Amino acid sequence: MGNALITIIVPIYNVENYLANCIDSILEQTYQNFELILVDDGSTDKSGQICDEYSIKDNRLRVIHKKNEGVNEARLSGLEISRGAFVTFIDSDDYVSPLYIECLYKPIIEKNVAMSCVQWVCVEGNRMIKDTRKRFGYYDREGICDILRKDFLCNYDDYTTAVNLGLCCKMIKREWLIGAMEVAKGLWIGEDLITNLYLFYHIPSLYISPEFYYFYRLYNGQNTRNCSENAWNNQIEQWKRILLLDKNGYLTEQLPYRILIQTKTFVKNQILQNITMFNFRLFWKNASNSVFYRDNFIKYPFSSLRIIDAVFVFMIKKAHYRTLFFMYNWIFPLAKLFKELKK
Repeated sequence: MGNALITIIVPIYNVENYLANCIDSILEQTYQNFELILVDDGSTDKSGQICDEYSIKDNRLRVIHKKNEGVNEARLSGLEISRGAFVTFIDSDDYVSPLYIECLYKPIIEKNVAMSCVQWVCVEGNRMIKDTRKRFGYYDREGICDILRKDFLCNYDDYTTAVNLGLCCKMIKREWLIGAMEVAKGLWIGEDLITNLYLFYHIPSLYISPEFYYFYRLYNGQNTRNCSENAWNNQIEQWKRILLLDKNGYLTEQLPYRILIQTKTFVKNQILQNITMFNFRLFWKNASNSVFYRDNFIKYPFSSLRIIDAVFVFMIKKAHYRTLFFMYNWIFPLAKLFKELKK
């Protein structure tokens, strides 16, 4: 295996409780020839101070302090000063296995691929759940197109994607990244998916490892759980950009199913944040008036949906928001409780 300089970029915003764990996991890598760029994206807690303290201890670390502009801009700031030929991103509230860099770098050198991926484990409190995908191994340009056609956004059998659509868990040749990240500018939810879509349309080769070396932390307060009106508008913009980038029409049939998945996630997050029934009904009444949402989801003739998803789609299409609220606020939690009590 080679000994190239690897760039690791960590965008940071108000994660003082998790940041040290993230940085320590990076410094413990078996592959040690890396530069670590910590981008403090206008944090108002002690995150910036923690970055500075670590940079004094290890000269491989560089710190950028900037105004808050979102994760994509933070990553671009790090990319601009990077020196490595290969780049990987790690979120500041996550952590990685000591073998993370080594596992990503090895296929890039040995198989000469443009991008390599590992799997991640979802960490929520004391629970660890492996986020298992079905695609592994080497893919040339034809194989990547096959992924785009069949399960880039959504596998119809279980609604999973071929690869994790986060930008973390991956190592990418630097030459492919700048253009890919530019197309995601202005997005603060779903920017990773857009960057990945650009890459899958352009890179010549890919390697997907079955190893679980990235640990993705889930907790309340994350940007991914934002369910404001601005977040919904940002989500709509992401779906629009998918269609703009999908020049060959690979994703036309997958997109409505992806919208279904993300609509369900949005509803769940609203319930987690204790939205009132009145505001819930008002939100979805307004959201369903979006021309894009109506044309690409509400009017779409779904087939072969799981029963629970068919019910969900029916509720949204028929504007039964009160019943939907009741289901997610009472029926599903009670069903989950009874299931746990039977164990």
